[in-house]
Amino acid sequence: MNLGDRMPNEQLLQLTGQPHISDLLVRNRLRWFGHVNRMHTEDNEPSMVKKVAFSYFPRANKPRNMGTRKRWQDKITEDLEKFNIRNWRRETLDKDKWRETINRFAHSNDPSSNISEVVQQYKQKSDKRRVASNVPPPPKVTEVLTKQGLKNNDGTYTCPNSKCPRRIFKAQGITRHVNTCAPEWCKKHKIPTNLVK
Repeated sequence: MNLGDRMPNEQLLQLTGQPHISDLLVRNRLRWFGHVNRMHTEDNEPSMVKKVAFSYFPRANKPRNMGTRKRWQDKITEDLEKFNIRNWRRETLDKDKWRETINRFAHSNDPSSNISEVVQQYKQKSDKRRVASNVPPPPKVTEVLTKQGLKNNDGTYTCPNSKCPRRIFKAQGITRHVNTCAPEWCKKHKIPTNLVK
């Protein structure tokens, strides 16, 4: 698979059996949360990391004009509610039980049995798109003028309309000018007049 095959992310995850990246982020955040909650010093006192993680700073200045930023605690609370984890204080103390709890929501499944068929279907659709898009692009005004000898030695171009009052233009302005000044000439050379290059 590559980007040109245009398979939706959800279908790709379903076919390969991989968990969604947001579930992995939640799991990793909760894993660190459990680690912090188990941190204690040798005297069985909460570690400094745990004190800082669960502390409240009423005088802390928040950045102005940036809305209400979520704190780490807010995200953890959301994660616990999302996965319906109630007794986190007790569960985080048992490392293996906590790991089992948070891994429930970010586990990998077996790849789908028809993965090769689905991939081939997307490859075929991609090939059809490529064939349809292989129509040659319309010629550029500057290319046609150069072939007709209307490019000057100083890099400027001469307008193909003989009645044009100002006939010499730089490369940056000749296309827009010819599209409006010489539409019949553009039509003759299959240059779309609605494009400005």
